[in-house]
Amino acid sequence: MNDTLDTLENITYDELNEGDTATFTRTLTEDDLYLFAAVSGDVNPVHLDAEFAANSMFKERIAHEIGRASCRERV
Repeated sequence: MNDTLDTLENITYDELNEGDTATFTRTLTEDDLYLFAAVSGDVNPVHLDAEFAANSMFKERIAHEIGRASCRERV
């Protein structure tokens, strides 16, 4: 495997070696938050309303945890 992977590269199970690593990075967008809220039904304002979230314990909007978890499952 490459030390730096700029594009998605599929490998077979037999090509995996102990110590191989991979990195997946994704920036969640405004659209991602609204779309996930729509499909999940989780319209909690801490995810969608910046003013509400600013007055919450988080101090800013936060992503849906299950949405972030689903990103991790891609790896």
